[in-house]
Amino acid sequence: MKTLFIVRHAQANWAEESGQDRLRTLDAEGIADAIKMGKLLTDDKLIPDLILSSTAIRAEQTAKFLAEELNLNDSQIEYKNVLYNASAETILLAIQSLETEENTIMIVAHNPGISNFLSLVTDGSTINMGTCDIAIVELDINKWKDCLPGKGFLSRYIENY
Repeated sequence: MKTLFIVRHAQANWAEESGQDRLRTLDAEGIADAIKMGKLLTDDKLIPDLILSSTAIRAEQTAKFLAEELNLNDSQIEYKNVLYNASAETILLAIQSLETEENTIMIVAHNPGISNFLSLVTDGSTINMGTCDIAIVELDINKWKDCLPGKGFLSRYIENY
């Protein structure tokens, strides 16, 4: 059994003068939300073994704030360029290529890809994930390479309120 925590990054500032989307940082509300959601997961004893994050600054910051609240260390976060504005199919390929034995993985990425990935990996969930929302998907598989469309069951959806 494998578990995916699917997370849309927390709320970010709009592009500054540079206009470089990848450099956008979390705003004050996004920081507070990431901390709050990390505490909620900790309180419910929902702790991933590993976090995979997009390399956009807002996603990296979301991953770090979540990790801090979850008592995970920096070695438990991997930053993947491929997750930056990735499609659902690209996210799926990133998961399938994991060779880790870890059973519980958190993915921090962007919309629309992250919401579309949730739909792809489950039986067609049509949730449009809000910022810092978390979907928990259970997969009856032994290896990440066996993560296939429709294989997952959405066991819990935690809306950032």
